[in-house]
Amino acid sequence: MNIGTTHYGLSRARSWGHLWAAVAVVLIGAVVRGEDDRAVDDVPPAARQMQEQQQANRVDLGAQFDQNVFQDTGGGFHVIAGRRRVTTTGAAGDQGPEVSALMVARKAADVRLAQIDSVCSLTDTQRRKLRLAMESDVRRLAEAIEAERRKYQGVEVNFGDQAGQKKWQQFQQDVQRCRERLRGLFDADSLLTKVLPTTLDAEQNARLTAESAARRSARWRGLVAAAMHKFDDLLGLDERQYDEIEKLLLEREPALRVDRPGSRQDFNAQQMLVSLVLSEIDAQRLQGIVSGRQWQMLAQIANQGKSMRSYIEAQGLLEKVPK
Repeated sequence: MNIGTTHYGLSRARSWGHLWAAVAVVLIGAVVRGEDDRAVDDVPPAARQMQEQQQANRVDLGAQFDQNVFQDTGGGFHVIAGRRRVTTTGAAGDQGPEVSALMVARKAADVRLAQIDSVCSLTDTQRRKLRLAMESDVRRLAEAIEAERRKYQGVEVNFGDQAGQKKWQQFQQDVQRCRERLRGLFDADSLLTKVLPTTLDAEQNARLTAESAARRSARWRGLVAAAMHKFDDLLGLDERQYDEIEKLLLEREPALRVDRPGSRQDFNAQQMLVSLVLSEIDAQRLQGIVSGRQWQMLAQIANQGKSMRSYIEAQGLLEKVPK
């Protein structure tokens, strides 16, 4: 046997062996990938739908906080696009801690100061003093809202489980408390309200008090007129009945909040407020105005308003009672 020839044959055999080994690796890899692809593609539709539903049920509360606080639509709560969004500067809630609260509260302060100035013709000294008081109120509000906001940064809940639903309920309560703080920014216990009487002179105080009372009365008349239209449709009141019930409601003007920063008006809450005031009128007086059939319906309206007292108060329609 020729040794050279044998050596050449062995080398050639080794080369073919290496080639087949490489081919085998490629083929095995393709098979494995194919198995992987089939594993994904073969997920049952029901299971895939469940996975998608679980994903859709997950909500990032940190991404929802500012929208629910500052985009108040009359007491409702809403989920914006479900999961966390990529934020950009420029919109409320996208500019970092405290900024949204400061922006909204300072805007409300500007409006309130302009209203006072238009009635009282403030001096520069008075304007600066009131502005300082407002800034203190604004800062206090921003700190309170930011404390609530921090509780939800990075917190994600699943509406599909009981723990997630419980966390969402707590979130709603905290948001509602922030809304109430925003609505009551310049209520009776604010620094602005406390320094206002001593900052203005007697004539300015009288003008401001009269202007606020006129605005409150005008607003109450509008709410009563809208409610009376509804009552008339339901009860079929004659002119005398209409006028007497309207008079009783107007005589019981509640402490309506004239300025409500950061919140849109809730028409349903306004109508419930009129029904609540109706429930506080002596029942015998109302029964003496309407027929028995009409009284049954009117009593139901009054009871509905009475049962909604906590909801009405939560909407910020009434001024906060000083502590």
